[in-house]
Amino acid sequence: EAAAIWRKMHGDTASQNLLQNAGFATKPADKGFDWRLPGLRDVAQTIGPPGTLRLRFDGKQAMDIVPVSQLAVLSEGAYTLSWNSSSDTFRPAEGLRFLVRDFDSGQVIVEGNDLKSGDWTRDALTFRIAREVRAVWVELRCTRRPGALRVEGEVCLRELGLRRTS
Repeated sequence: EAAAIWRKMHGDTASQNLLQNAGFATKPADKGFDWRLPGLRDVAQTIGPPGTLRLRFDGKQAMDIVPVSQLAVLSEGAYTLSWNSSSDTFRPAEGLRFLVRDFDSGQVIVEGNDLKSGDWTRDALTFRIAREVRAVWVELRCTRRPGALRVEGEVCLRELGLRRTS
């Protein structure tokens, strides 16, 4: 019920997108059911051009960080998380990926592949939510693998979506 009230107060209630402020049309509230962009010392986060979130990694960040996350209340069923990403300076296969994890247990429900480098690319994750799961964190997580280089460069995100598929 809280998520529905939040969407009514802050979101587009006509949309089937279950993510709040999915197009980054407004500055994230960093609370409630909106995007959380923690002030990470080694990751610059900016909104712009309109509808685009830019993340610039300086290569000095910690081994495991979450530069972008959002809480979503979901019921049992199948869902698809989708996004567009772009980068002209980012090296792929360095541990920057979307994942969905259970709010209560912290257990990962689904984890995507590393974001790709290059022009705008559409990607998606399909997953099922079990009856006992009340809410999830949708996260962009940066995890450096032992022996791998740290993430460095800029990644842009836009048109994020979370929709029920059945």
